[in-house]
Amino acid sequence: MKSVTAQAPVADTQAGIAAAWSGFFYEYVAGSALRPRASATTWASGGGGGCIYAVANASGIFNVPLELPQGSRIDYLRIYYYDTSASDSTAWVTYYDGAGGLVDLPTDSGVSSSGTAGYDTNLSTYMGHIVANSANAYVLNWRPNVTGSGMMLCGLRVAYRLSLPESIYLPLAVKNY
Repeated sequence: MKSVTAQAPVADTQAGIAAAWSGFFYEYVAGSALRPRASATTWASGGGGGCIYAVANASGIFNVPLELPQGSRIDYLRIYYYDTSASDSTAWVTYYDGAGGLVDLPTDSGVSSSGTAGYDTNLSTYMGHIVANSANAYVLNWRPNVTGSGMMLCGLRVAYRLSLPESIYLPLAVKNY
């Protein structure tokens, strides 16, 4: 479900051109929506709430397409997980250019589950990537790094902003009914 916070636009400068950005919008995907890229990676659901875990092939990658508005800016990726293992799982965004090239976001190795406390969440570093659907295809990825229900992905949430036209002036009013 996409929602916006009641925040004023944020100014950003890229290549000397000022741009204004909306408050955050969110794209949330339940863990159960992801599927393994390789047939050797089997999975099961568990823990309720749309969580999944790897049954075989701990290094296998699960993914799902990510569709965001053209020109929006991906700022953060949040992982929701259940982790009682000594290993950490990792989630990231990848975009493919159709000519064999790919880029992983965030570029500092993604966002990981951490600790062994059970259900938790973790936020990536800032990404600031401008979505270019005309040139790239986007996917969300998760690698469990361990098999079994001690490591489950319950969801991934992308925080993004929309570029505002230069004709928008502050303050930005939101009417609630």
